Amino acid sequence: MTMIRSEDQSWTAPHHGAANPMKLYGSEAARRAQDVLPEDLRTNHCFNDLHHSTLVVLFTHALSSVREGNRKLVEYYLDNTTLYLLVHFLAEEEGMSHSVKKEMTELARASQHARIHLDLIDAWKDRVFIPFKSDRIDVQDLLDPLADYYQTVLGHIGEEDQGTYGTHSHLTEQNLRSEMAHVADTGLPLSPFMDGVAELITELCPEAGRLVCEHSWAPCARKPLHTLRLHEPLGLVDAVKGVALRDRLARHHS
Repeated sequence: MTMIRSEDQSWTAPHHGAANPMKLYGSEAARRAQDVLPEDLRTNHCFNDLHHSTLVVLFTHALSSVREGNRKLVEYYLDNTTLYLLVHFLAEEEGMSHSVKKEMTELARASQHARIHLDLIDAWKDRVFIPFKSDRIDVQDLLDPLADYYQTVLGHIGEEDQGTYGTHSHLTEQNLRSEMAHVADTGLPLSPFMDGVAELITELCPEAGRLVCEHSWAPCARKPLHTLRLHEPLGLVDAVKGVALRDRLARHHS
């Protein structure tokens, strides 16, 4: 499994005013951000690789802050990791739904992938985020659960993501372009520094959204969510695990 050391990374906070996803991800700086990802974790899906790169940076800085015992920085990085996980999983699932509609991806594969997203969100809340926020775990005791979760995310990228739409999948370059074009046109916020993120998080995961510190929200995150253009719910996941993140949203916005 890929291991990435926190001291290997450097990061500059994103500009809060960025709103257009194509401008946000079209810069040379954004393209260089993909270099954070090891070769075996690059899926060639622009949006998802950039999200993965950002998560790598957030996790590595969070781990460094835990080792330093800097609670304020730990809280900031955990808040932003929470937001990025939800934004990323939602965009990824909408992309998979597009591929299902276009018969490029099987519904069973997309549903399995979405089910793992729910498991990852539950694990993040139950083992890391809520215990830390509720003072059930001290900073010095956060290292192992945070490092374990980070490795789980890397494993998910290398296995499920690569197999569903990445270099181990059957999707062609044209298929990926079609999926990315759809995601860009949905109106979904593709980072926590875009309009409507607070509304989105409150709708999808209110128990986590309530715990995000006020100073961790970008000013534009409190603005209204733009009109969304999503595919209709596809029945992702099942009655046992629940409804996938994007299907929950699509019930009200498709």
